[in-house]
Amino acid sequence: MESWTCSECGGTVAVPKIHFPVYCRCGICHLQDGTKNRVVKIPASNRTFSDDELRDKLRRSRVEFAGLQQRQSEGARAWRVLHCREPEGEHDPQRELEWLQSEWEPLIPRFDCTCNEFYAEYKIKHPPTFNTPENRFLWGLSLHNAVNRKLSSPTWTPEKALRYWRPHLYWKQQPQIDRVTAVTSLSPLEAHRESQAECVRSWMRFGLRVVSGNLPGEIPELANRFPDVEFRTVQASGLFDRPTPRVRDLMRLGGDGPILLVNSDIAIYSAQDWILDAIDTRTAIAGVRQNWITHPGDAEPELWGIDAFLLFPEQVDTLPNLDLAIGQPAWDYWVAYHLQERSIDVRCLSDRVFFHRRHKLNWSAQMSDIGMKELESQYGKGDWNQWRIAFGQGKRELHRAPKLCSIRPVTMPRTANP
Repeated sequence: MESWTCSECGGTVAVPKIHFPVYCRCGICHLQDGTKNRVVKIPASNRTFSDDELRDKLRRSRVEFAGLQQRQSEGARAWRVLHCREPEGEHDPQRELEWLQSEWEPLIPRFDCTCNEFYAEYKIKHPPTFNTPENRFLWGLSLHNAVNRKLSSPTWTPEKALRYWRPHLYWKQQPQIDRVTAVTSLSPLEAHRESQAECVRSWMRFGLRVVSGNLPGEIPELANRFPDVEFRTVQASGLFDRPTPRVRDLMRLGGDGPILLVNSDIAIYSAQDWILDAIDTRTAIAGVRQNWITHPGDAEPELWGIDAFLLFPEQVDTLPNLDLAIGQPAWDYWVAYHLQERSIDVRCLSDRVFFHRRHKLNWSAQMSDIGMKELESQYGKGDWNQWRIAFGQGKRELHRAPKLCSIRPVTMPRTANP
């Protein structure tokens, strides 16, 4: 991206393609349009402040804004800790009251605000008892709503709060979704047993039939662990440092119905409306996961990969027979980029639907390079890294139609054809 240098303060400002005018950080000079020569300096006669006063005002505004951001961040953290608390063992009201006083109350923001004073008054008027876990959650929610009303912010209903802060507990068994198959490849490693069991349970509660594609030697033990899962034999990719199932083979396991191709460490906590709507319109879905460490209610969106795809047979048929594998780099970018290339209707779903507990990465930069070379063998050389970074920055729309997603399309520049 081109840039221009402010004649007033010497600062460098990037020249965007849209959104003019663009002001320098000094607030005095601005770019009127996309031509660097159209730099306009505000005449002194039209300024409310002198140059030095304007710079000082801008500096103080930045400090105040940074303070506001910090207050908001610390306030959000305090609410997360309160609403997501799930202590181990039997509920102990006295222990919970001690936790509130010793661990949660110090999290209340103490800037130039009245948060602490407001909390003290609220606690006197509404003393916590915490006789049950539900009572503790509702007391915290009532406090949160009292603060929101003071700030003229929206309040939470108990149902909405449970769906957001405790999604793994809120969603129970939902009706079976006809003909849709969750396709995955369960790992035989012992370290993944507990997390995969919860993920499989969540898919079944969501109403999906589950099929796992595995190498022949993995199936007997996995079938004992997961008696409700159907297992199928698939081929291993020959590209990577360990044998992992080929994505193209997994896509065929859904038969003539739609599939939800999903990584085995992704749980689904949501209503069925998004998938039912997509089935009605035969719209592909690219699902972005929500990462969490201590509690699903504390999840934050993933910035890079995609972990689930809702695909239909006619879309699967367009994909070339590449040797990419699930659990290895590049397979998700392959599917997303191919759909984009073919102008196939696809919606990028980054809502709180797909949840993932963070763990140590199971792939390396070398495996990523191998995956990218496999992509180049089909789509030609190009700045794949630029496409990947743009995707990771949140520009996740993979289709031209703005009605499907508010984020603008991302197209990777290509320098060669296959």
